[in-house]
Amino acid sequence: MSNNNLLIKYQELSLEKKFDHDDQHLNLIHHLQNLIHNLNARNQKHFLKRILTYFIKYPSLKGFYLYGPVGSGKTTLMDLFYNNLNMSKKRRVHFYTFISEIHALLHQWRTKQKIKDENSAIDYVVKNLIQKFTVLCFDEFFITNIVDAMLIKRIFTKLWDNDVVIILTSNFAPKDLYKDGLKREYLMPFIQLIDNHMHVMHLTGRDYRRTLQHVENFYYYPANDDTENQMAKIFSLYAQKETPKSTLLSIQGRSIVIPRATSNIVWFYFSDLCDQPLSPTDYLTIAQQYRLIILSYIPDLTFISKDSLKRFISLIDVLYDQKNILFCSAEVDLKSLYKGEEFQFEFQRTLSRLYEMQSKPYVSFLQNIL
Repeated sequence: MSNNNLLIKYQELSLEKKFDHDDQHLNLIHHLQNLIHNLNARNQKHFLKRILTYFIKYPSLKGFYLYGPVGSGKTTLMDLFYNNLNMSKKRRVHFYTFISEIHALLHQWRTKQKIKDENSAIDYVVKNLIQKFTVLCFDEFFITNIVDAMLIKRIFTKLWDNDVVIILTSNFAPKDLYKDGLKREYLMPFIQLIDNHMHVMHLTGRDYRRTLQHVENFYYYPANDDTENQMAKIFSLYAQKETPKSTLLSIQGRSIVIPRATSNIVWFYFSDLCDQPLSPTDYLTIAQQYRLIILSYIPDLTFISKDSLKRFISLIDVLYDQKNILFCSAEVDLKSLYKGEEFQFEFQRTLSRLYEMQSKPYVSFLQNIL
């Protein structure tokens, strides 16, 4: 890889996505290119390192903690780094998926061992990770409860001790993680470790997703008989004469009702997915099973329960990360979908992603389905 390959790729990407070059982006590109160079150099020395491990202490490589408002390019630049990193022991994953997998691994270990030794359980998880990966990239890093906070603190500490390079994107500065959360003081040493093991970089700028050229016929309002007839036409079009069926989808020993689906497309009401006690793992399984999703009768989110709103935010995170196509009908227009204050910060990411999910680049693959 040439010394400016990442810059060249960035320039190509900026033309494709039609965003302007940004000094913050260019500075980060420089640092990420250096990290790629150092990772390649470390891999080349790996055999020698094993031989001389008792004589030479190779310096650990710092990862990156990228934070800033929605649409500032955090995920785009992390993905650019990941896609141009020529090594097999790497993984890029949304953080909600990672934490779900960690809980599943812990459950697997506890079931197998039939004892409650948390240190051994954590060691089992970390060993599993370091055998597979030397670089981990997590999109949308966040902490919502003290259990996950302490779990991540212990796992990340052990990963850093084993020279795993971690790159994170987040809407939150490290000092604002789990802000006002229960027993947050126990997380503070971990926040200090972030500063020790990662370059913390704040990206700002306008939301480029809202500058993308959008296409019609993906978000319909108001939700009524006319828009539902339009949803039915969309379903019929992409079902391609396949007879729709109602079925059950098995997820970790539970069953979720799939009301109407073919191999290409599934149709839910908002209440099916967001008023039920579903998790990001459930949404991920649905997203991986069906590429096209219809979601009908989205209410004005200002007036629904906090739990339903959080589930909707989580659902959109999953569908966006998995590159699903979403058709939906709602009571109000997109910019008025949530007018509350409590979750306005979190919802800005959701709104930004909903805009991009209607853009020409995002939906371009649809032409290959029909």
